Amino acid sequence: MINKKKESCSVGIRTQEGGAKNDKDFIQLDKTIEFKNGQDFEIIKIEVIDDDQWNEDRDFTVELYNIITNETYKEIDTISSVLIIDDDKPGNLAFA
Repeated sequence: MINKKKESCSVGIRTQEGGAKNDKDFIQLDKTIEFKNGQDFEIIKIEVIDDDQWNEDRDFTVELYNIITNETYKEIDTISSVLIIDDDKPGNLAFA
């Protein structure tokens, strides 16, 4: 998340299930980020759960909501999709 105005503010961030499921494919996140005056950005990590089984690619969303700046409430809903690509048991390549 980038704070272009560099003013103090807060924003909520949360994950929502899609084809990918909480506690099976990723660890749910729901928190508020507090930006201090002059702070440009905040790095947020979302844990993806790896296993040794083949699965189809699955997705979930990350949503930013409820930006609060200088005691003023601003409503914003920004959603981004995250695709978890399976890395287990790749396909076979054969030559005749």
